[in-house]
Amino acid sequence: MNIGLGKIYKMRMFSKALIIGSALCTGLWGSAGFAVQPSAAQLEMLKSLPKSQQEELIKQYAPDLIQNSSAQMPVESTLETTAEPVIESRDVDEDLSRSMQAKEAKKSIDAADLQERQVTTAIEEEIKPFGYDLFAGTPSTFAPLANAPVPADYVMGPGDTLNVQIYGAENDSYVLQIDREGNIQLPNAGPLQIAGMRFNEASKMIESEITRAVIGVEVSVTAGALRSIRVFVLGDVYKPGAYVVSGLSTMSNALLSSGGIKTIGSLRNIQLKRNGKVISTLDLYDFLLKGDMSKDVSLLDGDVLFVPTLKKTVTVAGEVKRPAVYELKKERTLGEIIQLAGGFTQNASPAHSKLERIREDGFREVKDVNLRAKKVLQQRIQNGDSIRVLASVDEYKDIVLVNGSVSRPGEYQWRDGLRIADLFRGQSADEFLARTDLEHVFIKREVGIERNIQILMVNLKEALQTPQNAENISLQARDELLVLNFDDNRVEVLQPWVADLKRQANQNQLAQVVSVSGSVNYPGEYPYVQGMSIQELLSVAGGASLTSMEKALLKRENAYNRQVSALLIGLNSEMSLKAQAMDELIVLDVNGIEEIESEKRELSQIQADEEGTPSKLSPVKDSHQRVQALVKRLREQSTSELPAQIVSVEGFVRFPGEYPLTEGMSAQELIELAGGFAESAYTLKGEVVSRNISQQDQQLRVENQIVSLDEQSLASLKLQSMDSLVVKRKPDWTERRVVTLSGEVKFPGTYVLKEQETLADLIQRAGGFTNQAFIRGTILQRQALLDKQNQELEKMRYQLESILAQSASKKTSMTSSEATEQLSKILQQANQAKATGRLSLVNRDENYYAAFSSVLLQDLDKVHVPEEPRTVSVIGEVFATQTFNFDSNMDASDYIQMAGGPNSLADMDRAYIVKASGRVVPLQQSGFFYASARAEIDQGDVIVIPMDVEKLQPLELWKEVATIAGQVGLALASFNAVGVF
Repeated sequence: MNIGLGKIYKMRMFSKALIIGSALCTGLWGSAGFAVQPSAAQLEMLKSLPKSQQEELIKQYAPDLIQNSSAQMPVESTLETTAEPVIESRDVDEDLSRSMQAKEAKKSIDAADLQERQVTTAIEEEIKPFGYDLFAGTPSTFAPLANAPVPADYVMGPGDTLNVQIYGAENDSYVLQIDREGNIQLPNAGPLQIAGMRFNEASKMIESEITRAVIGVEVSVTAGALRSIRVFVLGDVYKPGAYVVSGLSTMSNALLSSGGIKTIGSLRNIQLKRNGKVISTLDLYDFLLKGDMSKDVSLLDGDVLFVPTLKKTVTVAGEVKRPAVYELKKERTLGEIIQLAGGFTQNASPAHSKLERIREDGFREVKDVNLRAKKVLQQRIQNGDSIRVLASVDEYKDIVLVNGSVSRPGEYQWRDGLRIADLFRGQSADEFLARTDLEHVFIKREVGIERNIQILMVNLKEALQTPQNAENISLQARDELLVLNFDDNRVEVLQPWVADLKRQANQNQLAQVVSVSGSVNYPGEYPYVQGMSIQELLSVAGGASLTSMEKALLKRENAYNRQVSALLIGLNSEMSLKAQAMDELIVLDVNGIEEIESEKRELSQIQADEEGTPSKLSPVKDSHQRVQALVKRLREQSTSELPAQIVSVEGFVRFPGEYPLTEGMSAQELIELAGGFAESAYTLKGEVVSRNISQQDQQLRVENQIVSLDEQSLASLKLQSMDSLVVKRKPDWTERRVVTLSGEVKFPGTYVLKEQETLADLIQRAGGFTNQAFIRGTILQRQALLDKQNQELEKMRYQLESILAQSASKKTSMTSSEATEQLSKILQQANQAKATGRLSLVNRDENYYAAFSSVLLQDLDKVHVPEEPRTVSVIGEVFATQTFNFDSNMDASDYIQMAGGPNSLADMDRAYIVKASGRVVPLQQSGFFYASARAEIDQGDVIVIPMDVEKLQPLELWKEVATIAGQVGLALASFNAVGVF
């Protein structure tokens, strides 16, 4: 360490004595501000420190002495520093991260030594050395002892003051300070030597001397301000150095002033040295663990407090009350170490503990130790050992768990011979909640070393009624009962168990799960119970609904090759068949033909869901779509040797389509799967189309045969793969057709059509027109026309939007702002326009009755006979679109004038009138001005003034816009004329 030679010379001249170059002994100033000299004993102690530590202390406490210099400062340099009365707070974890003991505590065991089993014993969580945060961070040096009482054995010395009070014959008080020679000046008695005496001895001497000199007085002696002493705190402390502390300070006060002990320092061998000899040793574990500070002796001026480096440690982790790294002193056995750590916690499993030790060859080893055994507790420990006490298993052992629709769910004690009925004492109703399903109680049981789960099902009702019944099974430890309720979604309740069963499945064993879909009360997945029948499976699912078919399909999967097959199950018979894992019972519904047809495009949803997740579709859709998913699976697994096991039924059955081919399947069973014959079916004769591959030339041959469709013939007709049964429609069959008649007829309502019925026939059946009927305004709306008009309107809207977007994107002179504005107006009108689906009923002669007789009605037609409207409307390019009361004395020009007249964009040459009958007639003009338009106007008419798109030049595609604008105007006018649907 280099400092300037002039600086060294100056220090030597100033101190006039050799002071060691350690900041620990030279970095102090007295309370009066003058440099103090270390004693010979202190110098000897400091010289005994390693050179590196002395240099470190010089850097820390005398940085002003270390400047740029080429001279080497000797250890014996005369340095003077100032005492620091306050030590800032610190974090013990910073020391811990650098501590070798902490690093050792975080190591784990080599997995190779334990044959692929990794046992972590070297403290996965952060384990701190015990007790080092006790003195970390200190207050002011004098603050803790400023008002402390003076003990009787306190040794008086120069600088101490005594408060003497005299009362009696004389009253007076004095403050006496011990001078450098150790004397105090007693009033009326002279000097008195008390330095080196204990406080109680000095008090008695003073009292004696004063009472001897002054007769008739009493004397009280108390301690006043006490002297400060200088002590050295050395070794492995946070800030080693010389400290000026109160004369009442003890060893612990000095440690507190130095900021505490480093994590490499010993807490159990703190030495107090006086005149070069150890006079006391402090073990802080006595204070931390027992609260015993009897060996925390008081300090004298010049004392040295030395903290050596710790030597032996043991790590204790896991389920002990104080997991930490402990310093060893007198402890020799495992039992003593456990006591040091406070003993075991309530969750500890001492019989399953680990001892990690470093062997002589440098490798680590792990020993399983039973800390409940006395011999093990007496086993000797070694430096660096790590003990880990494992926790008890967080599981119950001898219990039975009851959940679900019971009054008192929870854990119950298991005992040998416990039966399920024993859990429910008595048969009172308060044992269960309302609507409890006692016939289907599930039990989850762990089997084997792997603790795979197995599901049992019992009839608890029979078990309670007859304890000798086989349903009253014996329970095993850790069995879990689930009692269902009819109001719960049992599929959701059982879903966690189903998920567990799926997770434990492997390539050699199917998941122990079954499912029920379609027309049942609780479709979904259920745990598979060994030996359960199809009847029991259907019963668990709440049974089939009232609308289910008499036949159901059973999808079965082969555990060996994962090939699926189908079985046909009669719901009124064949229910004793045993179920297998991964079976899926598909119960079809006889209703919902229209619903199924509308949902065929959703087939992909169920095909992508072959794992059996409960479908969100209706039971009808669900069941039939699962059939199609099964058909798809059968088709995918077909080969040239094994054709797809599929048949189909076409034509007039309730549910035509493809179905799985079951073993020995007859045509009658296929008809039953398809829901039976439709009402329109021709049930006398049908046709079977077969597809066969010739074994000789591998050619496909399609053959057909006419078959009888009576029940006996169908039952005897066995089907083969890819056969198709065709059911024809009855000759001249027509479906029920209806027409809705409303308005001014005597009997409005819905009528079923007869063959070749006309509109005139229908009105006659409805009693004819009323007196208020506006016959020529009769409206016939036809669904096919309505759909077509809607398509045309949508097409026009799209075209207008495209033209408008094109004109907006170009933003050139080719399209004026006025043209763009008018385009937007036409688009707005197109969005407001509605299709009418109206069929015009009149001929040229406007003979309405003759026209009605020629109109043949169709299914879903709507006929409305309005009352006389007595209005005329003007729409289009006028200043104000209006509807006016009809006046027979007014013509078209009058109504146009009342609407404000045509605007600048009006095209009067193409103006027209939409008559109430639906006919469109042009607005004839005989002169140059529109005022000469004298067309006859009838009530209910709509006058349309179209837009002259050519006036918007330059506008691209103006011809196309003109056509669209005319169609939009006609649609608006037609709807105004109808306005009823």
